[in-house]
Amino acid sequence: MRRHRSADIRFYDLYRDDIKLARINHPSLSYTDLALRDGSYRYVVRALDQFENTSPASNEVSFVITAPPVAKPEQLQVLALPGGNALDVSWRAGPGVSPAYYKIRRSVNAAGPFAVIASQSAVLLAERGLSNGTTYWYTVEAFDVNGNGSGQTNPVSGTPRTTQAPASGEFLAPTITGKPLTTRAEQ
Repeated sequence: MRRHRSADIRFYDLYRDDIKLARINHPSLSYTDLALRDGSYRYVVRALDQFENTSPASNEVSFVITAPPVAKPEQLQVLALPGGNALDVSWRAGPGVSPAYYKIRRSVNAAGPFAVIASQSAVLLAERGLSNGTTYWYTVEAFDVNGNGSGQTNPVSGTPRTTQAPASGEFLAPTITGKPLTTRAEQ
């Protein structure tokens, strides 16, 4: 921003795309506009005096934000846990810009629709309470700090099931607790 010549300026109103963004106290001449998504932005400034009389808009300044894209996650895998009713979904960050967070989506159909089930920064999702024998499909999408997404991975599936052998049985009848049961074989 360039300083206005009038001595009675108290504030500057900063507008982005015709919407008031901030009021800046004079003599400050800077403002940092954080968390912008990729796109085009227009800015103008209006000076105000102590009675809030407003100057005409300054010249317009335009910016185009194009951040390096975040890459799709890699090595998506879904593993069934031995106890059943659970899947672990894991992946690795793609090359380049580090993602700020991931959105994990799930469907019971390979073609979707996929619903967001989690938004997190970790690269592992522990899904519990699932139905054994049902196939679940997952996709993961990486996002940068401004909410720009990488696009979803190809779907990967997993089917929870119990793989643990049942515990050995124990006869509880017709005996008396604490007394062993003796049987004999007839020949």
